[in-house]
Amino acid sequence: MNRARTNLAALGSVLVLLLNSGCGEDASGLRSVLWAFHLNDSTTFKMRGTYHPEHLEFFNGPETLQASILGTDSFSLPPFDGLITGHWNAGQFEGQWTDGLRNDYRVRLTATEARDAASELEEDVPWKHWDAFMPGNDSTPFGTLMLQVTHNRIQGTIATPTGDFRHLHGAPLSDGSWEFGTFDGAHLYHLRTWPAKNGLFGTFHSGNHYASTFRGDLRAHSPETKPLEAPLRDSIPFEAHAYNRDGERVNWTAKTLPGEITVIDIMGTWCPNCLDEISLLKQLAAAHPDVAFMSVAFERGADEQPERTWQRIEQYRNELNVEWPMYLGGPANKQKAGDAFPFLERVASFPTTVFVHRDGRIITHSGFNGPATGSAHQAEIAAFEQNIQSLLN
Repeated sequence: MNRARTNLAALGSVLVLLLNSGCGEDASGLRSVLWAFHLNDSTTFKMRGTYHPEHLEFFNGPETLQASILGTDSFSLPPFDGLITGHWNAGQFEGQWTDGLRNDYRVRLTATEARDAASELEEDVPWKHWDAFMPGNDSTPFGTLMLQVTHNRIQGTIATPTGDFRHLHGAPLSDGSWEFGTFDGAHLYHLRTWPAKNGLFGTFHSGNHYASTFRGDLRAHSPETKPLEAPLRDSIPFEAHAYNRDGERVNWTAKTLPGEITVIDIMGTWCPNCLDEISLLKQLAAAHPDVAFMSVAFERGADEQPERTWQRIEQYRNELNVEWPMYLGGPANKQKAGDAFPFLERVASFPTTVFVHRDGRIITHSGFNGPATGSAHQAEIAAFEQNIQSLLN
């Protein structure tokens, strides 16, 4: 009898250990979870990640967003000033995401423990392309939906004339629809589509503030996504201005720029496509130590809160390990950006990149196709390198 009791006690201990160590949690308290952003009563965007009492992870397609603890039940989500608050209780996380770049903007966020393993996209999956149209505009697509689709995985983006919607990811559902989206700390998009004649139709949500239907017309071929230039004004030499940390105006001509060749990044710390471009510029800076780089930021709230704006710029620079100087151009306005760079006919997008030789030669680039665009991103990398080589020669 005593031996039987001993065996039962040992078996009970094993069961307790199994129960306590299961559900995706390891000994350190790290849990594999399925995050859910609640956009309305019937629409959620789900993505995988991890939960730990001191840090969080969000797996946004091929990239990982990391949030670090600020205080009890509070986590910082760089580089877009995001804030995650909430706590784990009774097998579920309950909290919210606050977008630090907008006033009083919050989305409910929950998580449950992930029960199955994440699927990986198979190699050499062909791309499909649809011209995407919003209601009321049947003549001009707002972008090209480009996806790789398998039986259990969706990956791609929406390419626009000057950039992309970054990493869309999701999966086909059992009812034949496709559900996918992205969360990169600034964008929060959710799309659900159904097959239709000559394409698809669906719904599009941007956070919890915007929703629309859209249609996609299937393309026979992929769209042309060659790098774009920012047009120059005739006979206007290079000159530009911005402001340093002390609020002093700094003026440049081609001869007073810091390098024989200088690359100027016209950007905003709120801009996800600018973030993708910064990654490429860092690679180019490492490969070309004799080329000077600088960033001129056009920021939300620059006029109303200049000190807060500079704190944001410095935080962004430190978080991304940007080694070149960053200046403030003014508020996040394309007209203001054009005023600061008057040799440009216009600034059509953030980012806009200017390659300048001290002898006055100028090469420009408008917009940026990020890694989610595949071959279009590779074309951007080649174009930036070619621009530098052209000035070197």
